[in-house]
Amino acid sequence: DKENAADSKRAIELLDRVISISAFAHRLMAGAYTGPADILIGPVDTDAFSPAPEQPRDPRMVLCVGRILPHKGVDRIIAALPASLRLVVVGRVYDRRYHDLLKTMAAGKDVVFIHDADDARLLDLYRSAAVLVQASTARDIFGNAIEKPELMGLTTLEAMACGLPALVSNAGSLPELVPDPRFGRVFAGHDDLVALLGAVASGAWPGPGASAEAREHVVATHGMTAIGTRLARSYRAALAEPRWRG
Repeated sequence: DKENAADSKRAIELLDRVISISAFAHRLMAGAYTGPADILIGPVDTDAFSPAPEQPRDPRMVLCVGRILPHKGVDRIIAALPASLRLVVVGRVYDRRYHDLLKTMAAGKDVVFIHDADDARLLDLYRSAAVLVQASTARDIFGNAIEKPELMGLTTLEAMACGLPALVSNAGSLPELVPDPRFGRVFAGHDDLVALLGAVASGAWPGPGASAEAREHVVATHGMTAIGTRLARSYRAALAEPRWRG
């Protein structure tokens, strides 16, 4: 209610410093907090999530990883999928109606659903696919508005740590994860995704160095050492410059 919201806002404003998991997540605090802040996206265990140079990638395989929920936008990928590519969707079913709709849309297309992948299977898929697609949306196929479609797309970072280039939607935090078009592209709608998947199908994208570039970016920006260093710096700053002194 309004009274609890006001109390929460006052409590947040008393913080010395805030750490947010994405710029998108931090913007959700607008009006509640005006003090110093840090954006720390991650961390990702880049030792566990790593490429397998000896393992060949399937140039036809498009991977999507996430819970089977309408705001994840899997329907958008199926609708844009060209006949020459195969889509592997990995995730547990949390919405049966949506899952049934996806299966109907996938009829006649090369689409596989995996609902019980363990960590080893997921790692193998990250290392085998040609690209990852994350298609989360702020308005799902049923017309529902989604206020927080992606606060921080960890699976996208895991995939890129394994050398997998990514196509992501413009929803939530996802564009923050792919700042370089050599290893990541952002799409706004159906036509954009059709064009990008067409480039994958034709071999025009990603380029030959994209896998290494994706991996290097995640290690340098979102890995354990990078995030740990920045987290320690944030704590030191909070201790050195408290906003409130009792």
